[in-house]
Amino acid sequence: MLSQLGALSGPGFDRLYAQMQLAGHREAVALFSSYSATGEDPRLVSFARTTLPRLRHHLSMARRL
Repeated sequence: MLSQLGALSGPGFDRLYAQMQLAGHREAVALFSSYSATGEDPRLVSFARTTLPRLRHHLSMARRL
């Protein structure tokens, strides 16, 4: 990813960066959602549930990039 971004500048960089941010935040929300529902470690489940609203907010911001 870094090499892809490093090869670009201007609008091309901005576009790819926004796409990468969106994909990364979608993946994080999916992982945290899944673990908060089916995780085995209660402390990690609690962390996932606590963190999920912030990740969803970040995903919302990434969609607006």
